[in-house]
Amino acid sequence: MDLYERIKEIARLKNISIAQIERANDLSNGSISKWAKNAPSADKLAKVARYLNVTSDYLLGIADQAKDLNGDNIVPMEDESTIFSFDGKPVTPEERDFLNSVIKAYRKQK
Repeated sequence: MDLYERIKEIARLKNISIAQIERANDLSNGSISKWAKNAPSADKLAKVARYLNVTSDYLLGIADQAKDLNGDNIVPMEDESTIFSFDGKPVTPEERDFLNSVIKAYRKQK
């Protein structure tokens, strides 16, 4: 997975668009998509990594596992390899979908 693909994946997990990332970091429209072929400057990469709360090492492909800036793994809620439980019982796929919708609604209101 290249730099652009990693950014797209983290953006998808965080439910934000590439355009939002570009606007928030004063990057020109479409500039991140060009990173699939041309490496960005270190300062632009660092801005995007901080905005996404991931390490530059992950975005560059140096680290295999996405980690946030605190060093914690970033795992999508729908990742079946991650076991979620509540009150001692496994969280079902339907409950995960419900939790995703509650979190999305909460974030829209913030």
